[in-house]
Amino acid sequence: MVRPDFRHEMLNSARMLQSLPEVQDVFVLGGTPDILIHVICTSVEALRDFVARNLGAKTTFSATQTNLVFEHLSPTA
Repeated sequence: MVRPDFRHEMLNSARMLQSLPEVQDVFVLGGTPDILIHVICTSVEALRDFVARNLGAKTTFSATQTNLVFEHLSPTA
């Protein structure tokens, strides 16, 4: 979630996230959440550190929600 007083920085923040090596995809959304990012980390601890360093420590963001993907099933043809 982007803080209301930093809405004007949302696209710049998304671009900053896009440049990080762990980030695979960045989606700027209408609604909640404001930005959705798909990251790949080597461990849960690495994910925790990524969130703390790149989201929690930035004044632009007011809150984060983390979801772990256990399986990714693609549609079959």
